[in-house]
Amino acid sequence: MALDITRSQPPAIGMEHHGNHPPDGGEWFQESALFNFSDPRSGIGGQYRIGIHPVHQSAHLYTWTQINGKMVDKRFIEGLKLPEGDVNDCALSDVTFATLEPYKKYRIQVVQPEFELDVIWEAFTIPIQMGFNVGGATVAAGHYNCIGRATGKAMYKGVEFSINGDGFMDHSWGARKTHVPGSRWILAIVDPECFFMALPLLTDVGRFMAGYVAFDGKLRMLTNDFDINMTMRDDWFTPAACDARFFDEDGRGFRLSGRSLGPSSSQPFLGGKAYTHALAEFEFGGRIGRGLLESSAPENLLPSMNKAYQLDPAGIWCARQGL
Repeated sequence: MALDITRSQPPAIGMEHHGNHPPDGGEWFQESALFNFSDPRSGIGGQYRIGIHPVHQSAHLYTWTQINGKMVDKRFIEGLKLPEGDVNDCALSDVTFATLEPYKKYRIQVVQPEFELDVIWEAFTIPIQMGFNVGGATVAAGHYNCIGRATGKAMYKGVEFSINGDGFMDHSWGARKTHVPGSRWILAIVDPECFFMALPLLTDVGRFMAGYVAFDGKLRMLTNDFDINMTMRDDWFTPAACDARFFDEDGRGFRLSGRSLGPSSSQPFLGGKAYTHALAEFEFGGRIGRGLLESSAPENLLPSMNKAYQLDPAGIWCARQGL
């Protein structure tokens, strides 16, 4: 069954947005491509991100893979040479993204001495354009993503593992300088026609939802009427579980519960931010879904709090303190 795509979705993205974009955001311009997949009951999943900073002539790589519930590859490498080709069709270090069909099908490969990965990532839908310039925060000028499935194999210490996981693809470009203070992410996929991509954002002027839901043949954007109720593990970083309530633009209501499974990973981000994510299992309407839970907590008081208390932004109450 073909999904009826949201009426508020902008026109289809042209081919000019599949590849790299001119670095028109000054020194803060970045461009990145991300793929992930999740099969938590098998303890298998991974996330792979290639980012470039053309003005600085540098690139970075973030990658992690779990096999049998064990983290077998977890790295963040900065200061790499710019790769040849587009961020979604290039090789960086030992990770390769290959575009097989733009916006639809990609191949992800990782080759290390004790670990190899080779999967085909295929989208369920056309890319969904997202707007993240909320509350004065410039996360990226351009952004699209979609949900899909990764199938293939991994080899770890001479043992082969089959991969069949659901996940997410993202491509963003533009200046990244002022970040939202905090965010949470729920990625829950029941099947190719039923999934949630919910990204609630904390800003200085309120909270905003960036995301969508596919259900009953319709893909619709989520609204700012939501409750996430996410709990954390004892490490204070990793999401442990969620009990979430959403409404979409058609007024449909949804209740989703989930729990994270296995080890987590934290991704460094510009400005000292960190995002921590883990494989997760969900329950929706008596059915089981799979995906990710992610959280990024505020580091400091919000500017509105400083103003309300008349605090000096350079004073001891506001300055970032080292551990």
